[in-house]
Amino acid sequence: MTLSNTLASWREAVLTFLRRLAITLGVALVGALAVGSSWLMHMPVGYSGDAHASSLIS
Repeated sequence: MTLSNTLASWREAVLTFLRRLAITLGVALVGALAVGSSWLMHMPVGYSGDAHASSLIS
């Protein structure tokens, strides 16, 4: 195996890793945005942070 082949395979491995990392981060970001927007949409009007369980059920 020559040095150029070694560098090419190393570069390909790094690019594959970076591509997978970017996809994973993108999926995590979309998931976090979905959870956050869902929480905001379903938050009761006038919610102050100290609501009791009975007021959340009704």
